[in-house]
Amino acid sequence: MTRSLLAAALSLAMLAACTPAPPPKPPATQGDGLHHLSEHFKDLRFAWTAEPGIDLVKGPMVAVRAYEEGSRLAGTTNKESDLYPGFARAVLPSAPPEASSPHERVGLWPIDDDPDPPAWLVQERTIRGGGVLHMNVLSLTPLNDGQWAAVYCTGDYSILYQQPNGKWSHTINPKHPALTDPARVPADAGWGGITRVVVQRSAETPAPTSAQNARDASPPQQGPLPAPEADVFGEWKVVGQISIGSLTGQVPNTWPDSSRDYKSDLWSDGSWGEEDWKRAHDECMQKAPDPRETRVKWMLGEHDGPYPYPEALPAPVPGWPAAREG
Repeated sequence: MTRSLLAAALSLAMLAACTPAPPPKPPATQGDGLHHLSEHFKDLRFAWTAEPGIDLVKGPMVAVRAYEEGSRLAGTTNKESDLYPGFARAVLPSAPPEASSPHERVGLWPIDDDPDPPAWLVQERTIRGGGVLHMNVLSLTPLNDGQWAAVYCTGDYSILYQQPNGKWSHTINPKHPALTDPARVPADAGWGGITRVVVQRSAETPAPTSAQNARDASPPQQGPLPAPEADVFGEWKVVGQISIGSLTGQVPNTWPDSSRDYKSDLWSDGSWGEEDWKRAHDECMQKAPDPRETRVKWMLGEHDGPYPYPEALPAPVPGWPAAREG
C-alpha cells in the first residue's frame, strides 16, 4: 500500500511539474474596497502648480486638492460615488441660499439634491469630459483659529466634451454648435478663474504658525494615480469656498465683468473682497499654462481627441499615491 501511495504521489508530482503554472491574477481594482476614478473620467487629469514655498503634497493643500478635485467630479455627474473618500466627513454642509448665509458656505457641497432636475441638465451629466484641468496656487495664508486660505487660478479651455459623432469640443450641450469664430472667444480665453478655499485644522490639533509647521506627519500625497484610493483629508475640515469662473461665453468680454455684483462674492469675515479678486485675476493671467492662441484653438471647433491631443494624456500632477503606499 505504501509503495502504491508513493507511486501515486510521484505521478502527481510529475504531472504538476509538466503542467504550466496558471497566469498571475491581475491587480485588484474596483472590487478591492478602495476608491477609483470612474470610467466617466478616464480621459481627465488634474495638474496643480504653485508659487515657491507652497507645498502641494503635505499639509493644508492636500485637503484643498482633494476638495477641488472631488467637487469637480461629483459636480459634473451629481453622483456621491465620484466624491473622494472622506469628503462627507471633512466638508461642512452647504448653507441655505439665503441673504443671511455666509456666501462662502453656500454651494460648499457639490451635489444637487433637486429631485426633478431639467432634462437638459440630466443629459449634460452623462456627457464625458476629458483633457487637463490646470490649477495654479497663488497663495496659502494662515488665518485665525487654525484656518488656512488657499487662492488658486483655474480655467476650462483645456476641458473638452465628447459629442455624439465621437469628436470632442468645448461645448457640453450637443444642441449648441461649437464656436468657429475666434472673434467670439472672450478676451481671457478660458483662463483666469479664481477659487478661494478655507480649511481648518481640527480643534484637537495645535494651530500651526507657518506653512512649514502646517505640514503634517503623513506621507507626501503624490504619485501616479489620478485620484486617491483612501481618505486624504486627515485632520482638515473644508469650511468655505467661493469661485469666480473664467469667461468662456460666446461674446467678447473682459474681466472683471462690469455687470457682476461682487458684493455677493465677499468673504463674510471681511478677509477677502472685490479688490482681492481683481488682483488675483491679474496675477493669474500672467501664469496661464498656454498662450492665448493655444487656448483659443481648443475652444474652437471640433477635435479628434481631448486636450492635448494628439499628444498623450499626461500624468496627473502631483497625482496621488496608492493607498498601500501612502
